Order: sequence, then C-alpha cells, then structure tokens
Amino acid sequence: MAPHPQHPQNPCALPGHEQTPAKLWELLRRNDKFKQTVARLSELDRRAQSERARSQTWWTTHRMIQCLRGRHPFAAVALQWLVPEPSFHVTCFGPQEAADANGVVKLRSVIVAEGEGTTADLLDKANWRWRKRVEGTPDIAGHIFTRGPEIHWRTSEDPRYADKFDKANPIAEWRDYFSKRQFTFNTPWQDAPPGFQRTFLHLWCQLDSRGTNPITNTRSGAPERHEVSFFQDFSCYRMLTTITDRGHLSAEDFAHALRFAELSDHYRVFAFPASIRTRMEARDMADWLVEQLVQLPDGSQLPQREKEILGTPLEWEILLAYEDRRRQGDEHTPALQYTFDMLYAHQPAARRHAAKPAERTTDAALRHIVAKKLLIAAESARWYSWQDDFARIHSPLAGTGLIQRIFPRLASVLPPTPAPAAP
Repeated sequence: MAPHPQHPQNPCALPGHEQTPAKLWELLRRNDKFKQTVARLSELDRRAQSERARSQTWWTTHRMIQCLRGRHPFAAVALQWLVPEPSFHVTCFGPQEAADANGVVKLRSVIVAEGEGTTADLLDKANWRWRKRVEGTPDIAGHIFTRGPEIHWRTSEDPRYADKFDKANPIAEWRDYFSKRQFTFNTPWQDAPPGFQRTFLHLWCQLDSRGTNPITNTRSGAPERHEVSFFQDFSCYRMLTTITDRGHLSAEDFAHALRFAELSDHYRVFAFPASIRTRMEARDMADWLVEQLVQLPDGSQLPQREKEILGTPLEWEILLAYEDRRRQGDEHTPALQYTFDMLYAHQPAARRHAAKPAERTTDAALRHIVAKKLLIAAESARWYSWQDDFARIHSPLAGTGLIQRIFPRLASVLPPTPAPAAP
C-alpha cells in the first residue's frame, strides 16, 4: 500500500480543489524551459526599464505574455508574478435609492469612485489617480496599461455592503507579502502569494469538470454539462442569406456566433440520434461516450481519481524526498535509494525472517531461506517499480516526465525578435 503524504510540501496533502493548481506550479517551477523563459523575460524587462516608456523592448515582453496566455494560461500568470509589472485597481461602491417596476424604493449598490496606480500605496499621489463616477455617464477616461498582474479590490465604506464585496484586500496582501520576501522558483505553493494562488484556482475552475465548484458549490462562470440547444434554433443558411441581403450580421446572428465560439473553446461536442427508443440503446450510447471521454489524444487514458492528476501522492513523495537528499549532497542513485528505504521500510514480519538460521531447526532454517529469497525478489520488483514512479514525474534525460512535459518548447513561446530599425 502506498504511504500517505508526509512531506510538508506534498501538494496531494492539500484540500481537493487546491491539489491540481498546486501541482501545476510545483511542476512549472522545476521545468528548465520555463526557467529559461523567465530569465529571458527578466533580461528584457531590465532593458525596457532603461529605455523610454513603451519601447520596442517593452512590447516584446508584452507579446511574450500574450503568446503564452493562449498556450498555457497558468505559465502566463506565473510569468507575470515572477517578473511583475503590476497595476492596482480599486472600485468603491455606495448605496443609491431606485424605484422598481412597482414603485417600491430600494437600495442598490453603484460605483461611486475608482482608482488605479502602479504601486501598492493608495496614498501615493504621484503614481495613483482617482476619479468619481456618476451613474449613467460612460467611462471614457484612459486606464493604466502594464504587463501585469492586475490586482483588483472591490470595496465599500457602507457597512450594509460589507458581505457583498471582497473579504480580503488584495492590494494590502501584495504590499505585506513583497515587503518581507520575494516570489521565486524556490517558493513552494504553500508560501506563494495569496493573489497568485487565487488566480491559479480560478483558472483551474475553468478546466475542472466536477459537478459543482468546491468553493462556490455552483458551476457559475465555468463550463457545465448541459444539452446543447444551439443547433435547434440556428440556421447557417439563414444567417448567410441575411448577410448577403443586408450586408451585416443581425444581433441575433451575432449572439449565435458567440455561442458557437463558446462551444468551440470550452466543450467537446458529440452527436446522438434524436430518436432513442429504449433504455438499452441509451445505455449502449452512454458506454460508447465513456470510452470516448476516457481516451486521450496521445493514446493514454484519464486517471481514475483526482489525486492522480499530474502525479500520485506516492510519486510526489518520492520526488520531494529525493530532492531533499540531493540538496544535502547525495548523488542520484543514493538519493533514490534513500527514499526507497525511508518510505518502504521492512515490515516487522519481514524482519522476523532475518533471524540467524543456526538458531532454528533445519525446517525453520529452510523456511527462513525461502522467505528471505522471496523478500529479496519482492523488494527487487518494488525497486524497479519505484524507479518507474520516479521517472513518470521526473525524467530529465528521456524528457518524458511530468516536469519536462508541463511546458512547451521555448521557441513556441517567445515572439520573434523585431529587426533593428534602419539608420
């Protein structure tokens, strides 16, 4: 039986909804190609700070984040926090009396003021600007444009709205965190900034296919299972005819285009006959659907349990114990052997078989020898299985471990370097 997570940094020991986002960060911070990307961004950021505002170098750093956002949103967020150029935004709400359709006057919350800046000090007049909002007037003022991350705080001075807006102050969290420490590759998930953790949790919520979000107990704001009515009330022929006749899309057709984009981006679409006659036919179709959903494009299958996504508890326990020994100076094989001995120590029954044969009868000695050989064979098989567990999560030579596969090739992330301007 595999041991329970014991290492303090094992992500499998975290609450269920937090495990996979934590694994993503732990794998990313160990990936060499991602480290090279961060080093490249840091170098460009230093150059951009010495140049004029919004120079060509700065736009290159901005394109790096945007290119990566479509391929690996978690890595894009990590880049923003590791090499930050933050912007801070405050939205203040206040009460306003308004009459409903029946003439009953009720209080509602409206935006009364907004502020944004590039430092975590709200009193920094040089880097912050504030403006009052009047209900019904458009917001046409310019906004701060940085590489990110964007830190938003919604608040209200009215105690009646205390429970409606952010419980925590993300700007104060940023100020308190970065005034005492730095966020680097050596920062485990448990010590990462709270805002960074919340962003990872939110991104994973968009990919998490559970029936309800464990935080909100709903699927609001995330893909959810439902029967698609898109094709029942949509005619591609009619839309093309409308465009041909009018020369533009109607509002209804534009709404259909948005729904189509949502299906394409966030769902897999399967088609079943509209006429299903018996429960047995429905069961056969459900079995076929399960086979399609379980199979992955690379030929492998989905893990059975959520704890096994991006590494099992045992695989993470091996990796973390192995890294501890390597930091203490052990070579690869002794470090791996140490984790084997530590986590798979012999059971008392096995140790009892290690008594001296001379102290036993001939039959007892023979049983001891047989038991010892069986124990050695079992431990040998377990040792090779142990090495396979380690290779599944970390295989630097073959490049097939989770750490090596968590991030795309460096060339696919970096935007092309612009050619120098002609003199």
